[in-house]
Amino acid sequence: MKAANDLLDPAELTAASSSHLFKGISNKDIKSLMPCLTATKKKYKKNETIINEGAHLNTACLLLSGSAHIERIDFSGTRNIVNALTPGDVFGESYAASSLPVSVSVISDADTTVLFLNMTGIIHMCGNACPFHSKLLENLLRIMSVRNLNLNDKITIITQKSLRAKIMMYLNEISKRSGSTYFDIPFSRQQLADYLNADRSALSSALSSLKADGVIDFQKNHFRII
Repeated sequence: MKAANDLLDPAELTAASSSHLFKGISNKDIKSLMPCLTATKKKYKKNETIINEGAHLNTACLLLSGSAHIERIDFSGTRNIVNALTPGDVFGESYAASSLPVSVSVISDADTTVLFLNMTGIIHMCGNACPFHSKLLENLLRIMSVRNLNLNDKITIITQKSLRAKIMMYLNEISKRSGSTYFDIPFSRQQLADYLNADRSALSSALSSLKADGVIDFQKNHFRII
């Protein structure tokens, strides 16, 4: 049986060290934190549920490989994509910190590996009071703050009056984050429609119209703002 501080293979350790959660913490110290945080990891196949709506979490979750998305199903059965998750992304921490039941589901979009970190271990330092543990808590608070800002951005996007405006505001936001007018989006067409609260055929029509008007260009998930 592997020791807790040998939990991550080299690729997984690289993914963890590149995440905002472990920013400023060395690989050696990340490995040292694993026992302290009662860390475990689990692999999921495509379309498996990582977190079920209504569950009670006591861990923050870090995506080590693969991809996933956060979704909410409303009372009429309509799916709303809240966010996409890629390696290095953290999720579930707000629910674990609040002890409230989860109001969303997290579904894998590919073969995916997730690292689970005990929230009590993050919030309450061990007796050693390691400096890098303080950095971990600081990073987590920053992640939660940025998530709130991202949710505000989504509200702004989906409250635009037209679908074209929603699309362009979303694409401009992704462009700003990537620092380029050439970028990939993390969603399939159906997922993007669900994220924008739009019909898929209407989305395809609006994208084609924007492309015909010379506003954007795209090939599958690769976009360019002209």
